[in-house]
Amino acid sequence: MEISNSATHLRLDSRAFAPWQIRAVHIYAGLDPVPTSGGGNMAPGQFPYQTEYNPPVDRHVEMIALSDLGAGCGDTLYVAAHYEMVQVDDDGNVVAEETGWAHGKESSTGSQWGWWEYYDLCCLGSGCAGSGLTLGTTPLIAGQSATLTLSGADPGEAVAFYYNASGKVVCDGGPSLANLGGMRLDLIGPVRTAGTAVADAAGVANLVVTVPATAIPGWVALQGAIARGAGSIKSNPLNVSLLP
Repeated sequence: MEISNSATHLRLDSRAFAPWQIRAVHIYAGLDPVPTSGGGNMAPGQFPYQTEYNPPVDRHVEMIALSDLGAGCGDTLYVAAHYEMVQVDDDGNVVAEETGWAHGKESSTGSQWGWWEYYDLCCLGSGCAGSGLTLGTTPLIAGQSATLTLSGADPGEAVAFYYNASGKVVCDGGPSLANLGGMRLDLIGPVRTAGTAVADAAGVANLVVTVPATAIPGWVALQGAIARGAGSIKSNPLNVSLLP
């Protein structure tokens, strides 16, 4: 399981190894230790984030608002993920079943096997948290229009809006763009351009986009940037749920 965070969300990315697939996932993330039952065994039935799949899937991404966890910059979280795994034949029949845990640095102290992990929330620097630019958006709904809004620009400046289809954010971990003087975005690729807009007299740029009707529901990440050569600046990265 890959763990990362933006300024607002914790992102947990789980992938199954073929021929196994994920039928159900139970996730715990919090400031308190992982829930256990008698004897110190971890208790996935008490984990608050639970998802079932029918048919099973190869991948599960959980996005948890840091505000829901009461957590922020520099806090240490306890994280654990338990899975119900299956193998299916060409007709979709289950031919094997097993349970599993995301591997972590810490192991269960009880009689039953399992792992959990410490995760220190990244403190986003001034660039990653935004250099005086603030990005927001109306809801993203498949087949409908949405408005991306960036404030804090100079009047008349051109603002470029970027997005990815994974929701993954790593501070200064994105592509280095020549048109931005080599500045790195915080969106992990593939990163695409949604469009550009010119800031009005109040320094606000609005871009109206149409979300494709075929867009797959899930999480995306957005970011705005202004080209100023070596002094280019970017907004806060924004995690947004794309709705059907």
